[in-house]
Amino acid sequence: MNTIEPDNWFGIGIYSSATSSKADNWVQSTHPDTEYKVMLWNNVTVGRTKVKYRKAVGITGPPAGYDSISGATKDEGGFLNYPETVVFNADAICVNSVIVYED
Repeated sequence: MNTIEPDNWFGIGIYSSATSSKADNWVQSTHPDTEYKVMLWNNVTVGRTKVKYRKAVGITGPPAGYDSISGATKDEGGFLNYPETVVFNADAICVNSVIVYED
């Protein structure tokens, strides 16, 4: 599921999560008169991912030798409730399906 993190906890990139309820937290209706939401189902090529245990606000890409950043969950010693990954190249993500659902 594709999400956009307004806080940019791991830099400015394309945020995704395999946890649909996490993605739903960031989905907004596009019109005030509808309860429908739209979510994208994607394939994401993460390559070699750097796991971050703390916020890294302001970065513009992964560290040298890495292709993406993954945030560690609390169970893994990080601060996130659910996993998320950030890619910094639009070619690393491909939309498979568009999911339309009611809130």
